[in-house]
Amino acid sequence: MDPNDDYHFLRQNDDGTWSHKPGKGFVTNKDFSGDVITDPETANMDNGTYNYNQFCSYFCVSTDSSSNFN
Repeated sequence: MDPNDDYHFLRQNDDGTWSHKPGKGFVTNKDFSGDVITDPETANMDNGTYNYNQFCSYFCVSTDSSSNFN
C-alpha cells in the first residue's frame, strides 16, 4: 500500500509468481523494475506516482466453491 494515497493487490499465479494490474495497463507478473515477482513483500512496487512498497497482508481466497471457511 501507499500509506498516503492508495492500495494495490497482487495475485499468486499457479506457477508461484505473482501478478498485478497497474492502472489501465495489462496484467503483468513483473514489478516496476521489470523483474518477475516471486515475493510481493520484496518486489519494487514504486511506479513513480504511487509507492506501494509498504507490504500490508495476505488474503486467502478459495477457488473451490464447496469449501467452507466458517
